[in-house]
Amino acid sequence: MRRSALRLWIVVLMCAITSGCMMKVAYNNLDRLVRWRGGDVIDFMPDQRHRFDQEFAVLWYWHRTTQLPEYASFFDELVRAVHAQPLGEVELKATFATFTRWGDRLEARSLGLSANLLRSLSDAQVATLAERIRADRGWRDTASDDFEGQRRAWAERIEGLIENLAGRLDKDQIDLIEDCAGRYVPEQAMWEAYIEKWQDRLVALLEQRRSPGFEEELALLISAEAYGSPLDEAVEANEKLSREALAAILASLTSRQQVRLEKTLGNLAQDLRELAAQAPKFVPGHEERQPVEGVRSSGIRRDWSGCAGDRV
Repeated sequence: MRRSALRLWIVVLMCAITSGCMMKVAYNNLDRLVRWRGGDVIDFMPDQRHRFDQEFAVLWYWHRTTQLPEYASFFDELVRAVHAQPLGEVELKATFATFTRWGDRLEARSLGLSANLLRSLSDAQVATLAERIRADRGWRDTASDDFEGQRRAWAERIEGLIENLAGRLDKDQIDLIEDCAGRYVPEQAMWEAYIEKWQDRLVALLEQRRSPGFEEELALLISAEAYGSPLDEAVEANEKLSREALAAILASLTSRQQVRLEKTLGNLAQDLRELAAQAPKFVPGHEERQPVEGVRSSGIRRDWSGCAGDRV
């Protein structure tokens, strides 16, 4: 199930840019974070947690050693691109398409882990999952009916992303975003309806989790890109609006904001390289093999206590 790729990467970039230190700490504890998140809906048994840890370690190693260096190189290139000229709508569309390809690649690589874990669920665990999904629906607020609130939230996301990248915006830049917000198509109610249908399909699929073809059906469910009209139309319109607003703000940056933008993107690339360099010497579970050439081990920092010594 894919929500707006643009919205997803706005959130990811805001988290990464706000604190490089916290990004590194979070990434180095990613196995725990994923396990905790899964534990919100499924009470895993010890053997399931053990198998998850083993398979996730291999996925994590692959991501750290092959994907993070690619991300870092991309942001290095992005620094050079924004130094040459502001990114327009076409360039932004290509940039976010790259982010989506990264997500697709990770999704495909993690499918086996997800399918194996779901296959191992007992009938009682599936029943509990279904109950928690239904209970969660009852907690949803009334924001889906607040169209002006959704427009304000969109404006705050765009403003927050640019301020994290380039520093505080001036009044004209904020006014530009607010003007664009008037054309935002409220979509939350449509998303909630879609998510409920998707969740129902997932629960129904889990009833067939030990049948041949389960993994293929799971892949189709996870990677579904068409939401159905008019949600597809709203998503497309809002992504275009976001690119338009971002392009306009990037074109209006002051020299000080431009310097901050380039420095922020460069720091992000460096953070990604540092995380890649912290890979273990061996593929987890295959310690008898030779280290991967070009990857050194500097020890993975897993504590959550401060970041003294990290770059400011």
